[in-house]
Amino acid sequence: MATLPLGRSVIGVCVGVNRPGLLPPLTAAASGARRFHDWLLRQRDHGVAVESTLITDEEADAVVTRAAVLTAVKAALKRSGDVLFLYLAGHGIAHSAYEEKLLLSSVLDDDAEAINLLVVRERSKRCSIPHVIVIYDACRTYANTERLRQVAGGPVFPLDADRRGAGHVDFFYACAPDESSFEVAENSGAHPNNFKAFFTESLLAALERPTPDLIENLDLSAGQSVTVIPCARLELMLERDVPRRAAESTPAFDQSPDIDVLSHMPAEFFAVVPAPAVAAPHLDDLASVLFDRLSLEPGPSTVAPPSKAQMVRWHATRAFTPSHGREAPPAALDSIARSTGFARVIEAVRKTKGRWGFETHCGFTVIGDSVRRIDVSNNPAAEFLANDSPSGERHYRIGKQAWDARGGTALIEFRNGSGVALPILPGYIGALLVEDGQLQALTYTLSKGTREYAQYEARREEVDQRRAVAIGSASIGQLAELGRTIGAALPDYIRVDKALDPCLGVLAAHAYHLIGDEEQLNSVWRWMSAAELWSVDMRSRVRVPVPFDVALLAGRLDAAHAIRAPGIAPCCPWLSIGWAQLAAADIVLHPAISQAGRHRQPGTWTTFSADGIGVLREALLAEEIR
Repeated sequence: MATLPLGRSVIGVCVGVNRPGLLPPLTAAASGARRFHDWLLRQRDHGVAVESTLITDEEADAVVTRAAVLTAVKAALKRSGDVLFLYLAGHGIAHSAYEEKLLLSSVLDDDAEAINLLVVRERSKRCSIPHVIVIYDACRTYANTERLRQVAGGPVFPLDADRRGAGHVDFFYACAPDESSFEVAENSGAHPNNFKAFFTESLLAALERPTPDLIENLDLSAGQSVTVIPCARLELMLERDVPRRAAESTPAFDQSPDIDVLSHMPAEFFAVVPAPAVAAPHLDDLASVLFDRLSLEPGPSTVAPPSKAQMVRWHATRAFTPSHGREAPPAALDSIARSTGFARVIEAVRKTKGRWGFETHCGFTVIGDSVRRIDVSNNPAAEFLANDSPSGERHYRIGKQAWDARGGTALIEFRNGSGVALPILPGYIGALLVEDGQLQALTYTLSKGTREYAQYEARREEVDQRRAVAIGSASIGQLAELGRTIGAALPDYIRVDKALDPCLGVLAAHAYHLIGDEEQLNSVWRWMSAAELWSVDMRSRVRVPVPFDVALLAGRLDAAHAIRAPGIAPCCPWLSIGWAQLAAADIVLHPAISQAGRHRQPGTWTTFSADGIGVLREALLAEEIR
């Protein structure tokens, strides 16, 4: 078939790993990559120029290396097509809802033999191809052994800082964070080893037999048109169809895809398909009808349960738009909140209340686990205050007298030897909820001795609600949805005289970075880099350090900003996702920080194992890090 005036050029790199060294072998990862590769080549039948590279260990002696994938991606980028498809299938592990790796063949002997997914997302934004589509058919369960947590992974996109602007990257995850991606038998009579990757099969079924609501006509020049599948339509269909197909399987199982589409029609779409006999509804109409039905209709529905994105959208809209009031969410959304852990995180955040203040106007409250010790940089030793609280909080004061605390790092070790590295923020009280050595929730609240406290107190309930929704969204991998939903609202709420809640600032920065809103990200940086607090009597003023994550994402993580007032705190990322951002930007920190980063526990907030805490303490006490 002759190429249409559309002139579409597609490049594919399809990777499938059945036999990673650290985990049991899979059956369908390699065949899934091959099947998607074959589908890409069949796009030629519709006038699309396609080149695709297949890399699998399907043959008995074959191995998949990161070097091979990197070479294939570099070759693809040199071709400069309209869209790059990167298909990845195999065993996946995660440190958090964002920091994930696909294990490759030699990972048992080399911790770098894994693909870091967040690095893929970050670097592909600035590659030479304007539209990148990543299909990730792998589990996203948290690494449950120290050996798996040692896997560092590495990039398969070159670091290209010269590209101006950023392209659109669409991610099609087969399952939600901390969930599994299943393999299923082809049919009831199939050989026990004759399996297929469930999500890949659902995706290919949609692409090969598109329904009218999945397609859209695209007008071309000279009066011609072509029928395409927009990524946003495919997102809606898969989020509805995959859970339904999983529930109807024998045996039934749970699997819900997690899809993040940032591309736009008409220039960017998933596939070209034959023209249908029936016209499709408009995408906006389809999305509106689907969301309204899921959100408002009680009782059974003919469509699948709502997605996590819809749940976050509902909560965020009401938290950040006061006119919506405080009504309870619909039953379907409430069920999703409970099943995903979103509700549990929100409840944990609401329980995380720090002390009203200290004489020094800086310190920490630890709720839950006991504390072995606290080491601090740039300040005198932290002082434990006698605890007379029936609920068992432990309070630690930073500084010796009013307003003498300085920005730095507080290394807090819990009862089991794990711990955290948190920022010391003059004028703020940090509160930690800790369970079994894992940081469950973190908040920072203005000290009662600050002039700004009265403004915070007047809005405490709404700030607490917004904080809970933001942290809950981060915990289930929905920060991007939060950023899209609330737009410019979040920066407006993180500042009262330049700063209100540093945790909200960190979460806002990550949300805006994930959706590519550099303007809002830079506004967060500007506000937080100018943040200052005054004493009630207006005699004392302090500058508040910029959160590490905000400086990192805004491109200001350098020695000059770290040393110059107000400085940067703490010495490493607050959120687990920040470590992958470091790798994406190819930023190397002090060796002790890098080494400690390989000893982290799964979770939203950065929590180190005992080995990681030991490495950090040695460097902090030697005043090598601050």
